[in-house]
Amino acid sequence: MATITKVEWTTEKGKTSNRWKVEYRDSVNKRRFKNFKKQKDAKSFAAQIASDVNRGVHVADSQTMTFGEFHETYLRYCDAQGLERSTWKDYEGVLRNYLVPRFGKQRLTEITIKNVKDFLLELRVNSSLSHKRIMRIKIILGAVLSLAIEDEYLSRNVVKFIKLRAPKEKVAIHVDDEDVLDGVLIPTLEDLAKIIGVGNLSLRDHCMIVMAVMTGLRASELFGLGWRHIDFTKSIVMVRRRVDIWRQMGPLKTKASKRNVPIPSLSLELLKNWKLQCLDTEEGLCFPNEVGKSLNRPNWDKRVWTQHLKSLDLLVKGKKKYLYKNMRHAFASLAIKEGANPKEIMKMMGHSKISITFGIYGDLFPDDENFNNISEKIAQSLKCLSQGDSS
Repeated sequence: MATITKVEWTTEKGKTSNRWKVEYRDSVNKRRFKNFKKQKDAKSFAAQIASDVNRGVHVADSQTMTFGEFHETYLRYCDAQGLERSTWKDYEGVLRNYLVPRFGKQRLTEITIKNVKDFLLELRVNSSLSHKRIMRIKIILGAVLSLAIEDEYLSRNVVKFIKLRAPKEKVAIHVDDEDVLDGVLIPTLEDLAKIIGVGNLSLRDHCMIVMAVMTGLRASELFGLGWRHIDFTKSIVMVRRRVDIWRQMGPLKTKASKRNVPIPSLSLELLKNWKLQCLDTEEGLCFPNEVGKSLNRPNWDKRVWTQHLKSLDLLVKGKKKYLYKNMRHAFASLAIKEGANPKEIMKMMGHSKISITFGIYGDLFPDDENFNNISEKIAQSLKCLSQGDSS
């Protein structure tokens, strides 16, 4: 059981000062103590210690590490788990830019719910980060603390006690509107018509852009697309592999990403014409560079995509009005407008869960105006059944 004692003393200048001392015995009956400036903090610590010692999960400050020290262990763990290179880079960037500067010098046991709450709220108020990005930072912090618990440097994960609500609700929009849906900019039909035009594009680049708009493939999937994955007879593209941002060919990110997507006649004709000019490559790439290797995505984005938008006057303050991946979202929004249901969109986009589809495109699906009629029919059916039972 922990005891709380008020300790007072007089400084050299004659000023009285005090601390609240918590004394307790840990799981192996070793005597320990910790000082606090405020009595309420001491009481909170004492209550938590009593619970942790009883459950055999208490970790003393002297037995733990600082967050800055432990984050390196976490990154090594991620590397050993075979985390994707881009995901590992994202984790490392969040730790380096946000978490280590804030919690690096603190011991893992000293990170409190209030510390984390204050940190997340400061990010919301004082930074330009989106709610989605702040939630990502929170998730990564929670993952680090979870590993610390597994390694017995910590007894509880304070992140689990924190709920961070979105600052405002999403607003429903229509496909014809130029607006933002859950952080995704949906191009107008007028802009899309310009974008899929030939302009100054080569046949290869024109084909790539039209394919993005008309099939919804991810950029990585288009860059890794092979001729053997296109069935010209059935007019489908079989999504089976991808090229990451470091130009490494590899498997798809999830099982759901493996799918067959119909190819409209316009895209199919472009592909046929481009195949006649395309270089033969070892990987059988549909869209190789000039020497038969996979394209460098950042370079292609700067040299082709940005310049294409510039020629169409689709730059805003010198920056791209649309990202290449927005063409994928344009495809989804157009499919919804033409009557595709959520399950069809999930399959075409390669989403692993229907919740992902609704999370991105939920506001684009039309409301069912016949809901009241359906409810009435259900009521009538139940009434008939009830009458039938009574007879």
